[in-house]
Amino acid sequence: MSSHLKPSLRLLQTSDWHIGQKLHGHDRQEEHDAFLAWLIERLGELAADALVVTGYIFNVANPPVSATARFYVFLRDALGISRETGTALVGIARW
Repeated sequence: MSSHLKPSLRLLQTSDWHIGQKLHGHDRQEEHDAFLAWLIERLGELAADALVVTGYIFNVANPPVSATARFYVFLRDALGISRETGTALVGIARW
């Protein structure tokens, strides 16, 4: 029996971002920006092998341009982190 351990896989899982959602008419863009910035920091700190996104990324099937732009900025930044850490972005997201 081999005493060598297989390397572990580090997953960071999140769900239900609801980018673009308004809550009782209150714009939540600032909250979404803070969450996505925090998530980018965590990806780097944890050196996660994969970010798994489950649930809703957007709040509606046809999100506003500001929401999709926010998501694409996140993807750009996350891919920048992934080049440094080897993080894969895995989506099991419902649009």
